[in-house]
Amino acid sequence: MKKIRVALVHNIISPYRVPVFNALAKKRDVDLTVFFLSESARNRQWNTRLYKKHMHFKYKILNNTKIIFPFKEPVEYIINFAIFHELAKKKYDVVITSGWADFACQIIPFLKNVYHYKFILWAGSTKDEPSLQRTLTLPLVKKIVIAADHIVAYGSKAKDYLISLGASTRKISSTVNAVDVAYFKKQAKLMKRQKLARVRKQYSLLDVKRSVLYVGQFIERKNVEMLIKAMSLLKVPDVTLILLGYGPRKKIYLQLAKKMDVDIRVINHVELENIPNIYSLSDVLVLPSREEVWGLVVNEAMAVGLPVIVSNKSGCINDLIFEGKNGFSFHHDNEKELAEKINLILTNSDLKKRMGRESQKIISRITPAKTAAVFYQEIKKLVK
Repeated sequence: MKKIRVALVHNIISPYRVPVFNALAKKRDVDLTVFFLSESARNRQWNTRLYKKHMHFKYKILNNTKIIFPFKEPVEYIINFAIFHELAKKKYDVVITSGWADFACQIIPFLKNVYHYKFILWAGSTKDEPSLQRTLTLPLVKKIVIAADHIVAYGSKAKDYLISLGASTRKISSTVNAVDVAYFKKQAKLMKRQKLARVRKQYSLLDVKRSVLYVGQFIERKNVEMLIKAMSLLKVPDVTLILLGYGPRKKIYLQLAKKMDVDIRVINHVELENIPNIYSLSDVLVLPSREEVWGLVVNEAMAVGLPVIVSNKSGCINDLIFEGKNGFSFHHDNEKELAEKINLILTNSDLKKRMGRESQKIISRITPAKTAAVFYQEIKKLVK
Protein backbone atom coordinates (compact mmCIF):
# COMPACT_ATOMS: atom_id res chain seq x y z
CA MET A 1 0.00 0.00 0.00
CA LYS A 2 1.40 3.37 -1.01
CA LYS A 3 1.15 5.72 1.92
CA ILE A 4 0.28 9.41 1.72
CA ARG A 5 3.25 11.41 2.97
CA VAL A 6 1.99 14.11 5.33
CA ALA A 7 4.01 16.78 7.14
CA LEU A 8 2.34 18.65 9.99
CA VAL A 9 4.06 21.80 11.23
CA HIS A 10 3.29 22.89 14.78
CA ASN A 11 4.90 25.55 16.97
CA ILE A 12 5.74 23.57 20.14
CA ILE A 13 5.18 20.20 21.82
CA SER A 14 1.75 20.67 23.38
CA PRO A 15 0.12 17.98 25.54
CA TYR A 16 -3.25 18.94 24.11
CA ARG A 17 -2.22 18.16 20.54
CA VAL A 18 -0.47 14.83 21.11
CA PRO A 19 -3.72 12.75 21.11
CA VAL A 20 -4.79 14.32 17.77
CA PHE A 21 -1.42 13.60 16.15
CA ASN A 22 -1.48 10.04 17.52
CA ALA A 23 -4.93 9.48 16.05
CA LEU A 24 -3.89 10.75 12.61
CA ALA A 25 -0.72 8.65 12.67
CA LYS A 26 -2.84 5.52 13.23
CA LYS A 27 -4.35 5.79 9.75
CA ARG A 28 -2.85 2.91 7.84
CA ASP A 29 -2.32 4.78 4.59
CA VAL A 30 -0.85 7.93 6.19
CA ASP A 31 2.88 8.42 6.73
CA LEU A 32 2.85 11.32 9.21
CA THR A 33 5.81 13.40 10.31
CA VAL A 34 5.27 16.24 12.78
CA PHE A 35 7.76 19.11 12.73
CA PHE A 36 7.91 21.14 15.93
CA LEU A 37 9.35 24.61 15.43
CA SER A 38 10.56 24.61 19.05
CA GLU A 39 10.38 22.21 21.96
CA SER A 40 8.60 24.72 24.16
CA ALA A 41 7.89 28.43 24.61
CA ARG A 42 8.97 31.01 27.16
CA ASN A 43 5.46 31.25 28.62
CA ARG A 44 4.97 27.49 29.05
CA GLN A 45 6.11 25.25 31.91
CA TRP A 46 5.09 21.90 30.40
CA ASN A 47 7.44 18.99 31.03
CA THR A 48 7.94 17.96 27.42
CA ARG A 49 9.98 14.89 28.40
CA LEU A 50 6.85 13.51 30.03
CA TYR A 51 4.70 14.02 26.92
CA LYS A 52 7.29 12.60 24.53
CA LYS A 53 6.63 9.19 26.10
CA HIS A 54 3.09 9.36 24.73
CA MET A 55 3.99 10.56 21.22
CA HIS A 56 3.37 7.60 18.90
CA PHE A 57 4.25 9.36 15.67
CA LYS A 58 7.40 10.43 13.89
CA TYR A 59 8.53 13.88 14.86
CA LYS A 60 11.47 16.24 14.67
CA ILE A 61 12.24 19.40 16.65
CA LEU A 62 13.80 21.83 14.20
CA ASN A 63 16.77 24.04 14.94
CA ASN A 64 15.49 27.55 15.46
CA THR A 65 16.18 31.18 16.17
CA LYS A 66 13.72 33.18 18.26
CA ILE A 67 12.95 36.87 18.20
CA ILE A 68 10.95 38.45 21.03
CA PHE A 69 8.74 41.31 19.90
CA PRO A 70 7.90 43.65 22.82
CA PHE A 71 4.20 44.04 22.15
CA LYS A 72 1.73 44.56 25.02
CA GLU A 73 1.94 40.79 25.48
CA PRO A 74 5.45 39.81 24.27
CA VAL A 75 5.41 37.67 21.13
CA GLU A 76 7.94 34.91 20.49
CA TYR A 77 8.59 34.62 16.74
CA ILE A 78 10.27 31.36 15.68
CA ILE A 79 12.47 31.14 12.59
CA ASN A 80 13.40 27.72 11.18
CA PHE A 81 15.42 27.78 7.97
CA ALA A 82 15.68 23.98 8.28
CA ILE A 83 12.13 23.70 6.96
CA PHE A 84 13.41 24.13 3.39
CA HIS A 85 15.66 21.08 3.72
CA GLU A 86 12.95 18.98 5.34
CA LEU A 87 10.40 19.74 2.62
CA ALA A 88 12.88 18.92 -0.13
CA LYS A 89 14.18 15.73 1.48
CA LYS A 90 11.00 13.63 1.54
CA LYS A 91 8.69 15.15 -1.07
CA TYR A 92 5.47 15.32 0.91
CA ASP A 93 2.05 14.92 -0.65
CA VAL A 94 0.32 17.17 1.90
CA VAL A 95 1.70 19.78 4.29
CA ILE A 96 -0.43 21.05 7.19
CA THR A 97 0.44 24.17 9.17
CA SER A 98 -1.01 25.11 12.53
CA GLY A 99 -1.82 28.78 12.17
CA TRP A 100 0.33 31.50 10.63
CA ALA A 101 2.30 33.04 13.50
CA ASP A 102 5.84 31.84 12.73
CA PHE A 103 8.22 31.95 9.77
CA ALA A 104 7.75 28.33 8.65
CA CYS A 105 3.96 28.60 8.71
CA GLN A 106 4.17 31.86 6.79
CA ILE A 107 6.45 30.54 4.02
CA ILE A 108 5.01 27.04 3.52
CA PRO A 109 1.85 28.25 1.69
CA PHE A 110 3.99 29.86 -0.99
CA LEU A 111 6.34 26.90 -1.54
CA LYS A 112 3.68 24.39 -2.54
CA ASN A 113 4.35 24.77 -6.27
CA VAL A 114 8.10 24.52 -5.69
CA TYR A 115 7.95 21.29 -3.67
CA HIS A 116 4.71 20.03 -5.26
CA TYR A 117 2.47 19.42 -2.24
CA LYS A 118 -1.08 20.31 -1.28
CA PHE A 119 -1.39 22.79 1.56
CA ILE A 120 -3.89 22.54 4.43
CA LEU A 121 -4.23 25.44 6.86
CA TRP A 122 -5.33 24.56 10.41
CA ALA A 123 -6.61 27.73 12.08
CA GLY A 124 -8.51 28.83 15.15
CA SER A 125 -8.04 32.60 15.31
CA THR A 126 -11.16 34.74 15.62
CA LYS A 127 -12.02 38.42 15.19
CA ASP A 128 -11.88 38.85 18.97
CA GLU A 129 -8.06 38.98 19.27
CA PRO A 130 -7.12 42.45 18.00
CA SER A 131 -3.45 43.42 18.32
CA LEU A 132 -0.69 45.39 16.64
CA GLN A 133 0.81 42.10 15.49
CA ARG A 134 -2.45 41.15 13.77
CA THR A 135 -2.73 44.54 12.08
CA LEU A 136 0.82 44.31 10.74
CA THR A 137 0.48 40.75 9.44
CA LEU A 138 -3.08 40.98 8.08
CA PRO A 139 -2.10 41.38 4.38
CA LEU A 140 0.14 38.29 4.65
CA VAL A 141 -2.51 36.30 6.50
CA LYS A 142 -5.08 37.01 3.79
CA LYS A 143 -2.66 35.66 1.17
CA ILE A 144 -2.05 32.52 3.26
CA VAL A 145 -5.78 31.91 3.57
CA ILE A 146 -6.32 32.27 -0.17
CA ALA A 147 -3.30 30.06 -0.95
CA ALA A 148 -4.66 27.12 1.08
CA ASP A 149 -5.93 24.14 -0.88
CA HIS A 150 -8.12 23.40 2.12
CA ILE A 151 -8.70 24.87 5.57
CA VAL A 152 -9.64 23.11 8.81
CA ALA A 153 -11.19 25.61 11.23
CA TYR A 154 -11.57 24.69 14.86
CA GLY A 155 -14.73 26.40 15.93
CA SER A 156 -17.54 28.37 14.31
CA LYS A 157 -15.98 31.70 15.33
CA ALA A 158 -12.78 30.72 13.52
CA LYS A 159 -14.73 29.76 10.40
CA ASP A 160 -16.48 33.14 10.35
CA TYR A 161 -13.15 34.94 10.68
CA LEU A 162 -11.57 32.91 7.87
CA ILE A 163 -14.47 33.77 5.57
CA SER A 164 -13.98 37.46 6.41
CA LEU A 165 -10.34 37.05 5.32
CA GLY A 166 -11.40 35.80 1.91
CA ALA A 167 -11.69 32.04 2.35
CA SER A 168 -14.28 30.25 0.24
CA THR A 169 -16.79 28.30 2.33
CA ARG A 170 -16.25 25.36 -0.03
CA LYS A 171 -12.65 25.13 1.13
CA ILE A 172 -13.41 25.09 4.87
CA SER A 173 -14.06 22.05 7.05
CA SER A 174 -15.16 22.69 10.60
CA THR A 175 -14.08 20.75 13.63
CA VAL A 176 -13.99 21.50 17.34
CA ASN A 177 -10.85 21.80 19.44
CA ALA A 178 -10.48 18.57 21.41
CA VAL A 179 -8.72 17.15 24.44
CA ASP A 180 -8.35 13.55 25.59
CA VAL A 181 -11.90 13.31 26.95
CA ALA A 182 -11.60 9.61 27.87
CA TYR A 183 -8.61 10.30 30.12
CA PHE A 184 -10.30 13.15 31.98
CA LYS A 185 -13.50 11.15 32.50
CA LYS A 186 -11.52 8.18 33.77
CA GLN A 187 -9.57 10.30 36.24
CA ALA A 188 -12.79 11.90 37.49
CA LYS A 189 -14.27 8.47 38.21
CA LEU A 190 -11.13 7.43 40.07
CA MET A 191 -11.37 10.56 42.19
CA LYS A 192 -14.90 9.62 43.27
CA ARG A 193 -13.59 6.31 44.60
CA GLN A 194 -10.84 7.94 46.61
CA LYS A 195 -11.08 10.02 49.73
CA LEU A 196 -11.01 13.53 48.39
CA ALA A 197 -9.41 14.65 51.65
CA ARG A 198 -6.07 13.27 50.52
CA VAL A 199 -6.05 15.43 47.40
CA ARG A 200 -7.42 18.43 49.29
CA LYS A 201 -4.59 18.09 51.77
CA GLN A 202 -2.03 17.85 48.95
CA TYR A 203 -3.11 21.26 47.62
CA SER A 204 -3.91 22.87 51.03
CA LEU A 205 -7.65 22.95 50.33
CA LEU A 206 -8.97 21.01 53.34
CA ASP A 207 -10.98 23.99 54.63
CA VAL A 208 -12.58 24.86 51.27
CA LYS A 209 -16.38 24.41 51.24
CA ARG A 210 -17.31 25.77 47.81
CA SER A 211 -14.96 26.73 45.03
CA VAL A 212 -14.79 28.55 41.72
CA LEU A 213 -11.91 27.44 39.50
CA TYR A 214 -9.79 29.34 36.99
CA VAL A 215 -7.13 27.49 34.98
CA GLY A 216 -4.69 29.34 32.77
CA GLN A 217 -1.87 31.83 32.54
CA PHE A 218 -1.68 34.83 34.85
CA ILE A 219 -1.57 37.47 32.14
CA GLU A 220 -3.65 40.57 31.36
CA ARG A 221 -5.86 39.26 28.55
CA LYS A 222 -7.09 36.42 30.78
CA ASN A 223 -9.05 39.06 32.75
CA VAL A 224 -8.67 37.37 36.15
CA GLU A 225 -8.98 40.71 37.98
CA MET A 226 -12.57 40.93 36.75
CA LEU A 227 -13.24 37.43 38.11
CA ILE A 228 -11.87 38.46 41.52
CA LYS A 229 -14.18 41.51 41.52
CA ALA A 230 -17.13 39.25 40.63
CA MET A 231 -16.24 36.95 43.53
CA SER A 232 -16.53 39.91 45.92
CA LEU A 233 -20.16 40.35 44.81
CA LEU A 234 -21.28 36.78 45.55
CA LYS A 235 -24.22 36.33 47.91
CA VAL A 236 -23.14 32.78 48.77
CA PRO A 237 -20.93 32.46 51.88
CA ASP A 238 -17.68 30.49 52.15
CA VAL A 239 -16.67 30.47 48.50
CA THR A 240 -13.00 30.12 47.53
CA LEU A 241 -11.45 31.14 44.24
CA ILE A 242 -8.86 28.61 43.11
CA LEU A 243 -6.34 29.85 40.55
CA LEU A 244 -4.35 27.10 38.84
CA GLY A 245 -1.55 28.48 36.71
CA TYR A 246 1.43 30.80 36.59
CA GLY A 247 2.48 34.14 35.21
CA PRO A 248 3.59 37.69 36.00
CA ARG A 249 0.28 38.94 37.48
CA LYS A 250 0.14 36.57 40.46
CA LYS A 251 1.08 39.29 42.97
CA ILE A 252 -1.56 41.64 41.51
CA TYR A 253 -4.24 38.96 41.95
CA LEU A 254 -3.28 38.31 45.57
CA GLN A 255 -3.26 42.01 46.43
CA LEU A 256 -6.65 42.60 44.80
CA ALA A 257 -8.19 39.56 46.50
CA LYS A 258 -6.97 40.80 49.89
CA LYS A 259 -8.36 44.27 49.20
CA MET A 260 -11.76 42.86 48.18
CA ASP A 261 -11.88 40.24 50.93
CA VAL A 262 -11.95 37.29 48.52
CA ASP A 263 -10.62 33.94 49.72
CA ILE A 264 -8.10 32.97 47.06
CA ARG A 265 -5.79 29.96 46.70
CA VAL A 266 -3.08 29.76 44.07
CA ILE A 267 -1.85 26.39 42.83
CA ASN A 268 1.29 26.61 40.76
CA HIS A 269 1.75 24.69 37.54
CA VAL A 270 0.42 21.11 37.59
CA GLU A 271 1.20 18.66 34.79
CA LEU A 272 -1.72 17.61 32.62
CA GLU A 273 -1.96 14.13 34.15
CA ASN A 274 -2.79 15.64 37.57
CA ILE A 275 -5.07 18.48 36.49
CA PRO A 276 -8.28 16.34 36.61
CA ASN A 277 -7.82 16.14 40.38
CA ILE A 278 -8.15 19.92 40.71
CA TYR A 279 -11.25 19.99 38.52
CA SER A 280 -12.83 17.23 40.61
CA LEU A 281 -12.46 19.33 43.76
CA SER A 282 -14.22 22.34 42.22
CA ASP A 283 -17.86 23.36 41.74
CA VAL A 284 -17.62 25.40 38.55
CA LEU A 285 -15.01 26.57 36.03
CA VAL A 286 -14.91 30.20 34.93
CA LEU A 287 -13.02 31.41 31.86
CA PRO A 288 -13.19 35.25 32.02
CA SER A 289 -10.84 36.09 29.11
CA ARG A 290 -11.16 39.26 27.08
CA GLU A 291 -9.21 37.49 24.31
CA GLU A 292 -9.18 33.69 23.91
CA VAL A 293 -8.58 31.75 20.70
CA TRP A 294 -10.44 28.75 22.15
CA GLY A 295 -10.06 27.77 25.81
CA LEU A 296 -9.23 24.07 26.07
CA VAL A 297 -9.65 24.24 29.84
CA VAL A 298 -13.39 24.38 29.13
CA ASN A 299 -13.17 21.01 27.33
CA GLU A 300 -11.27 19.59 30.29
CA ALA A 301 -13.75 20.85 32.88
CA MET A 302 -16.68 19.49 30.86
CA ALA A 303 -15.00 16.09 30.57
CA VAL A 304 -14.71 15.93 34.35
CA GLY A 305 -18.38 16.92 34.68
CA LEU A 306 -18.35 20.57 35.72
CA PRO A 307 -20.68 23.42 34.77
CA VAL A 308 -18.75 26.07 32.83
CA ILE A 309 -19.11 29.86 32.70
CA VAL A 310 -17.38 31.46 29.73
CA SER A 311 -16.90 35.04 28.55
CA ASN A 312 -18.30 36.23 25.23
CA LYS A 313 -14.74 36.66 23.92
CA SER A 314 -13.83 32.97 24.21
CA GLY A 315 -13.48 31.11 20.91
CA CYS A 316 -15.25 28.00 22.22
CA ILE A 317 -18.45 29.76 23.28
CA ASN A 318 -20.62 28.96 20.24
CA ASP A 319 -19.53 25.32 20.08
CA LEU A 320 -19.39 24.22 23.72
CA ILE A 321 -21.70 26.47 25.77
CA PHE A 322 -25.41 25.75 25.61
CA GLU A 323 -26.91 28.53 27.67
CA GLY A 324 -28.60 27.25 30.82
CA LYS A 325 -27.92 23.61 29.94
CA ASN A 326 -24.24 23.01 30.70
CA GLY A 327 -23.30 26.51 31.78
CA PHE A 328 -23.58 30.20 31.04
CA SER A 329 -21.95 32.96 29.03
CA PHE A 330 -21.37 36.54 30.18
CA HIS A 331 -20.00 39.82 28.89
CA HIS A 332 -16.27 40.02 29.60
CA ASP A 333 -16.55 43.45 31.25
CA ASN A 334 -19.59 42.76 33.45
CA GLU A 335 -18.58 41.38 36.85
CA LYS A 336 -22.14 41.77 38.18
CA GLU A 337 -23.47 39.48 35.43
CA LEU A 338 -20.72 36.96 36.14
CA ALA A 339 -21.46 37.02 39.88
CA GLU A 340 -25.14 36.33 39.16
CA LYS A 341 -24.26 33.31 37.01
CA ILE A 342 -21.92 31.91 39.68
CA ASN A 343 -24.61 32.44 42.34
CA LEU A 344 -27.14 30.50 40.27
CA ILE A 345 -24.92 27.43 40.17
CA LEU A 346 -23.64 27.55 43.74
CA THR A 347 -27.12 28.00 45.26
CA ASN A 348 -28.78 25.16 43.32
CA SER A 349 -27.14 21.75 43.75
CA ASP A 350 -29.62 20.08 41.36
CA LEU A 351 -28.79 22.62 38.64
CA LYS A 352 -25.06 22.14 39.22
CA LYS A 353 -25.33 18.35 38.91
CA ARG A 354 -27.60 18.56 35.85
CA MET A 355 -25.23 20.99 34.12
CA GLY A 356 -22.26 18.78 34.96
CA ARG A 357 -23.93 15.74 33.41
CA GLU A 358 -24.83 17.77 30.33
CA SER A 359 -21.22 18.96 30.04
CA GLN A 360 -19.96 15.38 29.94
CA LYS A 361 -22.63 14.40 27.44
CA ILE A 362 -21.72 17.26 25.08
CA ILE A 363 -17.96 16.84 25.29
CA SER A 364 -18.06 13.05 24.85
CA ARG A 365 -18.83 13.71 21.17
CA ILE A 366 -15.77 15.94 20.73
CA THR A 367 -12.64 13.78 20.66
CA PRO A 368 -9.12 13.85 19.19
CA ALA A 369 -10.08 10.94 16.95
CA LYS A 370 -12.88 12.98 15.38
CA THR A 371 -10.53 15.90 14.76
CA ALA A 372 -8.03 13.54 13.13
CA ALA A 373 -10.84 12.08 11.00
CA VAL A 374 -11.57 15.52 9.53
CA PHE A 375 -7.94 15.91 8.51
CA TYR A 376 -7.83 12.40 7.09
CA GLN A 377 -10.93 12.99 4.98
CA GLU A 378 -9.51 16.17 3.47
CA ILE A 379 -6.06 14.63 2.91
CA LYS A 380 -7.66 11.80 0.94
CA LYS A 381 -9.63 14.23 -1.20
CA LEU A 382 -6.58 16.34 -2.03
CA VAL A 383 -4.42 13.44 -3.21
CA LYS A 384 -6.99 11.72 -5.39
